[in-house]
Amino acid sequence: MLDWQAFKGEATMQFFQFEEFGFLDGVRGVYGTVAFNFDGQVDDIPVAHNVRVKVRITTSAEQSIGDMREALYREAVEQMHRALSCAEGKSAQELFSEAQEMEAAEQKALEDWQPDLS
Repeated sequence: MLDWQAFKGEATMQFFQFEEFGFLDGVRGVYGTVAFNFDGQVDDIPVAHNVRVKVRITTSAEQSIGDMREALYREAVEQMHRALSCAEGKSAQELFSEAQEMEAAEQKALEDWQPDLS
């Protein structure tokens, strides 16, 4: 298994975005997608690896964007092992298909949750 902490190089956060959730049910929070780029060596072999991790945190109305970004980054780092182990031994097509299925399920859940305002 690829252990991201075994990299001798640095992990840098390349990309960050977030979307808010939970205004109607009283729980405020954000989903965040954090992309990491690893350049380093594993067993003396040069390796470059890109990983995107989507996480969710709860927030308060007073929390700054910087604080949310920091919290999302910390949560993504904690989830890195899970993200890498889910991809182990799978082809790119399998991973792409799984991602499409998850996005479709999330979209359906969102559509089912939203009230009909017509």
